[in-house]
Amino acid sequence: MSKRPRGRALDIGAGEGADAIRLAKLGYEVDVIEVSPVACRKIERFANRENVHLDIRNESIDQAVLFRRYDVVLMNGVLHYVADKDAVLKKIRAASALRATHIVSLFSNASTMPREHLVIPVYPDREGGVTEQFYRRSYASLDLRYERSRPEKSHPGFSAHTHSHIKFIAHLADSAEPK
Repeated sequence: MSKRPRGRALDIGAGEGADAIRLAKLGYEVDVIEVSPVACRKIERFANRENVHLDIRNESIDQAVLFRRYDVVLMNGVLHYVADKDAVLKKIRAASALRATHIVSLFSNASTMPREHLVIPVYPDREGGVTEQFYRRSYASLDLRYERSRPEKSHPGFSAHTHSHIKFIAHLADSAEPK
């Protein structure tokens, strides 16, 4: 069995860091950008417990300066909190290595957002919207899936509701310029 060559990974909106820790265990050098200071402390504690190093930055992706090149970028549940998706995606694209892989999941507007989610501004995208079009222009392949009206059970105290997601894995083209 061949092992994927080590590289650099970026986990944006890492939550408690489970995916970042897995990437580090696979041999990646991992940078984490997380807006919540509480989550950053948890990530650091969990990474220490698992004996892996993560470079953790407590900042918003809107404000973050990306000064490295990334082979893998993970954005699980973060882009629906970004109003100007195109600007953020261009920044992330510019920091991506040739043949980089991006793994993305964000809310689509195929389901109505429950009022409890609107305490923090949420900007779901439409299927075929800004995020998808950006990746169709910039990436060699896009493995895309829509998940519609999935019952949500992990929010104690929230009213019963569903979520719809746009999920994909995108593989960057060999050239540095978008198609």
